[in-house]
Amino acid sequence: MLAHSHTPEDHRPAIHRIFWFYLLCVHAAYAVILSTRFEWLETREFVVAGISFPEWASVLDLVILPMLVYMFFARKNKLQAVLGGLSMAVLGLFALRLWYPTDKMSDELAALFALRQQLMPLFWMILILFEIYFVLMIVRHLRKPMKEGAIALMLAPLIASFGANSVLVRWFAAEQRMWIYGLSINLPKATDFEGTQHFSYALQNGNASTWYGFFIANTVPIPILHFVLAAFSQPLAWTVTALTALSSLWLWAEYRATQARPVSLDANTLYLRYGTLTDLRINRADIQAARLLSWRDLEPSASSAPKLIILQGMGAANIELTLQDGRIYRLGIDDAAGLLKALALG
Repeated sequence: MLAHSHTPEDHRPAIHRIFWFYLLCVHAAYAVILSTRFEWLETREFVVAGISFPEWASVLDLVILPMLVYMFFARKNKLQAVLGGLSMAVLGLFALRLWYPTDKMSDELAALFALRQQLMPLFWMILILFEIYFVLMIVRHLRKPMKEGAIALMLAPLIASFGANSVLVRWFAAEQRMWIYGLSINLPKATDFEGTQHFSYALQNGNASTWYGFFIANTVPIPILHFVLAAFSQPLAWTVTALTALSSLWLWAEYRATQARPVSLDANTLYLRYGTLTDLRINRADIQAARLLSWRDLEPSASSAPKLIILQGMGAANIELTLQDGRIYRLGIDDAAGLLKALALG
C-alpha cells in the first residue's frame, strides 16, 4: 500500500531481518519449555542473588537481550532505539507472564510483573503521544495540498523496522491517509503523485458520489441517535456518537481520496491507488495481458477465478489485467480505453 521510502541509512537505521528471526525462535522455544518442559530448566546450580536459574535465564533471554540487541541495531536513531527497546522488554515480560508457571514463580519475579503492570500505562501513553504527533504533523499542513510522500516520511521509523509491505505499516499508512484526506483543506493534484500518466476513477459508475452519499447517510442521524441513546445511558451515547463520527470521517476521507488519488503509469511501473486503503505497485513487465470487460464478465460465475483481485471502490470493474504469476486484477477506471492504450497491450 505504501510507496517505498528511500531514507538515509544513517538517519533511519533498519533492523536486520535476522533479529526478527532470532526473536521469534527465542519466544517459541521458551513458550514450549516453560509451558510443557519446565523440568529442563530446574536446577539448584546457577542461583544468582537468590534467583533461580529458570527465572534469570528467562528474563535474560526474553527481556534483556532482545531489548539490548534492538537498541544496538537502532543506536543511530535514539528515539527509535528507546521506543523499540521498551517494546521488546514489554513483549518479553508479557511472554513470561503468559508462559511461566505460577506455582514456580518467586517473589522477585512476581515483583517484576508488578512493575510491568505499573509501566503499562506509561507504554500506552507513549503510543497515544505517538498518534497525537502524527495528527499534529497533519494539522500543520492542513492548508497545503498533502502529498503521498508525507506519509512515507512520517512512517519512516516503522518502515525501517518492519518494511514497507508489513501489515502494521500498511495499516498506519491507511490511517494517516484518513486524517490527511478527511481534514486537509486542499487536495493534491494528480501530478503530485508518482507516475507520468494519471487515470481517475472518481466518476466511474458514480464511485465518488456513492461515497459521498454514504457519508451523508451516516452523518445526518448522529444527533438524533445520540439523543435517543442518552435517555438510556450517557456513556453508551457518547461512545456510539464518537464511533459514528469517526466512521463518517473515514467515509469523507474515502470520498476525497477517490477524487484525488489516481491510478498512474510510468515507463516501468503501474501504480494502483484506490481511496485510502489501496496503494500497490505492479511492474509493467509482469503484465501479461489487459482487456476491457463486458457485462458477461461481471456475472457471479466469472468472478470466482483464483487469484482474482477486484479494485473498483464503489464503482464497477471495466478493465482486467493478467499478470505472469497468475494474479488477475479487475479495475474500475474512468478512461479504461485510455489506460489500455497507454499500456500498449489492448
